[in-house]
Amino acid sequence: MKKIFIILLPILLLVMGCSGGKNLIDFDHTKLKEEIKEQSFQPKLPSNLPFDVEEAIFTPPPKEQQPSSILTFDFFGPENESGNKDHLSLMTVKGGKVESDLEYEDVKIGDLKGKYALNDGKEMILNWIEDDVYYVLTFYVQQSDTKISKEDLIKTAKSFE
Repeated sequence: MKKIFIILLPILLLVMGCSGGKNLIDFDHTKLKEEIKEQSFQPKLPSNLPFDVEEAIFTPPPKEQQPSSILTFDFFGPENESGNKDHLSLMTVKGGKVESDLEYEDVKIGDLKGKYALNDGKEMILNWIEDDVYYVLTFYVQQSDTKISKEDLIKTAKSFE
């Protein structure tokens, strides 16, 4: 019996370690899709997020900048114990990209290549290009009580449709 336990323990620990990260929460982006119908392009949006979304906001570009090649979205959770809200932002750029001085790590988002950075522990940033749209997904760590991992951010990106 002791031998079986000694053999099974490392396997159990390995399985637990590989299944890290949290389960994502379904998000219905139908309302946001409706709001961007008249924009110059319609980017994909997440169908799963790493926290419960209380408010999702599309900020239309100013009239003088339309049609715009940049669309931004913000996702907020309920107020947490510290009086803040979990916050994830999404910036989409049609036919371009945003330059940054951050040190990025190459990551895979399904079949796509992405880049991930942790900005001084304040923001987790994931970006990638799909169908000539540049996506920048930013989770604001400092104002959040929710702990998410790089893998959670990648899973969120994989849920875009």
